[in-house]
Amino acid sequence: MLNSTFRKYALPTTALAVVLFATACAPAKREEAQVLTQTQSVAFTRDMKIDYANGIWGTQTMTPSADLLLTKNSNLIGSRVSDSNGVSWGTVVFMMVEANQQQRPMYAVVAADGVSDTYIAVPMSAVRVAGGGVQVDTTVADLNRVPKYTLAGLQRRHAVASNSPPLVAPAVATAATPLITAAPGTVAVIPGAGVVTAPVVMAPVVVAPAPVAAVTPAPQNVNLSTRSDLVGRAFVDSYGNQLGTVNYVAVMPGTVDARYVVVSGPMFGAGNQVFVPASQVHMSGGRVMADVPTATLAQSQRFQAAEMQRFAVVN
Repeated sequence: MLNSTFRKYALPTTALAVVLFATACAPAKREEAQVLTQTQSVAFTRDMKIDYANGIWGTQTMTPSADLLLTKNSNLIGSRVSDSNGVSWGTVVFMMVEANQQQRPMYAVVAADGVSDTYIAVPMSAVRVAGGGVQVDTTVADLNRVPKYTLAGLQRRHAVASNSPPLVAPAVATAATPLITAAPGTVAVIPGAGVVTAPVVMAPVVVAPAPVAAVTPAPQNVNLSTRSDLVGRAFVDSYGNQLGTVNYVAVMPGTVDARYVVVSGPMFGAGNQVFVPASQVHMSGGRVMADVPTATLAQSQRFQAAEMQRFAVVN
């Protein structure tokens, strides 16, 4: 549901002008990299069920978006992690944050006890922070069904934040009996057992495609403006995964009636921009969040730099 701010986007009202342009001349607020101290998106629920069929954990995707950055800049680094029954199973060694100035934490990367080079990326919407530790909303049994990574695998998929200390493999915490199965590509040695146990390789999670809504026709008669505090904000899907950045708002000529936000990002192809109807987005946590499936956005008409020149820029 659209919030009160973005409901105004769909109607050519004077109030909309205040929403989009009242802060136009004010300098953008600079925010330091945030350090997470509480659950981000939902209330903690003990033994919350992970939606394996759709790849959802908490309110986020089970597999982190590849554009998130790895960092060691967080006061959660070194925190012990327990499951919903209070069973300790790992340590937070890295964080995954948004690739923007705010660097909002999205996942805690936890090194499993007793097995080398095995990490689980836990969504911040699936944990709570209390008493100097981190508790995950599910059991160890369920944790063994989620994707696991090696350090090399994480670094191949995710860049390291420029302000982060170097990432190094942490010492493996000892465990009488490891509770987490080793990541694919590693071997779990069970202390005292005298045998080497082959890792359990999970099949890829198959995400059921969401219904694809009709693609909104491309705009024909709009001007572009950067005089909005929406410009420069992260554009994210409904799970908080960053898809791109807002570059302009598109307004009707001679008015401040915002009809679209103009977005670019890797999913739309290098140099391309798309027009997302303002009635299909809302503000959430300082970001512009889409109210339509990512599959719908992927079908939007893409405009290359030369094609964008047909739109006048007014400020």
